[in-house]
Amino acid sequence: LPNNLNSGTTYFVTIKPYNGNGETTGSCEVFEFTTCEAIFELNEGFDELFDNPLPNCWNKLIVSTNLEFPPTIRINEEEMYINSGENTNDNIFAILPPIGNLSEATHRLHFKAKEYWGASNILHIGVLSNINDPLSFQLIATKTLTNEYAEYFITIPANIIGKNIAF
Repeated sequence: LPNNLNSGTTYFVTIKPYNGNGETTGSCEVFEFTTCEAIFELNEGFDELFDNPLPNCWNKLIVSTNLEFPPTIRINEEEMYINSGENTNDNIFAILPPIGNLSEATHRLHFKAKEYWGASNILHIGVLSNINDPLSFQLIATKTLTNEYAEYFITIPANIIGKNIAF
């Protein structure tokens, strides 16, 4: 994506698949995103959200080779549901808005989480330096989830690279 996008503007991107001969194949997908300025404090809930939209200035990054049962992120008015899909090589990130002074060690992430399928699962919490590149993920903490809600506090360390907390 270009670096000179205007903050607070919604953009639409069309992706057209091409084969080795340069011919269009399959259907075109249109993605929508809104650029946001960095914030310095965030207190977010899902009380007002319906029909699975992400909160304003949140993003998601899904990298999957599983077209039949890909990973998903859904939201209702109470919670965010992240389904990692059936492929253990899939990457799925829920990405918070950019936080301007994230590397100054002045922030804590507070959330509740649980595992829905009855088995323990590990939640990775970190920072993306590039919200379009899963390889830019810098791990901060891992939490083993159970089928009961638990409350977590994660202190964001100093000198991390990036402005977007992701899990």
